[in-house]
Amino acid sequence: AGVATLPSGNLLLFDPNEQGKFQGTNFLELRTSAGAAFVPPPPPAATIIAEIPPADAIVEDTEHFLEHLDVDGNLPLNFAKPQAPATATVLGRAKLITDDAPGDIEHVVLRLPEGFHYVEGQSLSVIPPGTDPKTGRNHKPRLYSIASTRYGDLLDGSTISL
Repeated sequence: AGVATLPSGNLLLFDPNEQGKFQGTNFLELRTSAGAAFVPPPPPAATIIAEIPPADAIVEDTEHFLEHLDVDGNLPLNFAKPQAPATATVLGRAKLITDDAPGDIEHVVLRLPEGFHYVEGQSLSVIPPGTDPKTGRNHKPRLYSIASTRYGDLLDGSTISL
């Protein structure tokens, strides 16, 4: 009857040493026993597998078309501006909360115009079509956090999730 519970502290449900970032190093027990005096051991020396590939290996250039850094290593910025906006296509949207919840939270997927690139951590301005009924002017840009990796939802860099 009901869900069986596990006694606290026995690490049967989740052992951070095995399933967490400690990955079998026993750092958790070392950290808790040493307290503030804990000093992590040095990382193991790197192992060089091969200086050069074997003579019979086929070496090809990797796909790096979505790295989106310019020749100086800078991030892509300012593809479009409020005075000269770019147009994206809404491919889909799904409401993420119930109708009786306050607010409106949706997952929106857009197809980007060609040449529009982004990386993780950037944001995007969206100018809704139409006019503001209160002012009669065009809507102002709204800033959204990008929820996709640079590869997008189709893994080709052409879509973005907000």
